[in-house]
Amino acid sequence: QLAHVGMVRWLELDFADIANVVVAAEMGHTGTEGTQLLLQCAQPPSFFKENPSSPARAAPAPARRKGPVSPAAAGATPTSDFTSGQASAVDSHILRFTPGVLEPILSRLQALDL
Repeated sequence: QLAHVGMVRWLELDFADIANVVVAAEMGHTGTEGTQLLLQCAQPPSFFKENPSSPARAAPAPARRKGPVSPAAAGATPTSDFTSGQASAVDSHILRFTPGVLEPILSRLQALDL
């Protein structure tokens, strides 16, 4: 989820399109930025934007913004690549997590054997 010009936008990867996952913590590179995931994708992501007239958008801001929300749950609509084509052209994406966020599920990610 990204907040951009007063609207929330999503970049969504289909799990079946993830060809490989590298967990930076496995290599001892957690550093001060936290754990990193490198996702290598077979297909570009899908892009969504918040629908200004959706019932989810009408909720008060604190109720709308409690953690990640799926595009469908937010009444989002498909949109074009809002990364100036970068996310569509690149098949590797790095996700950075605050220290402590990803660590509880690292063993499950490593067990996926992607």
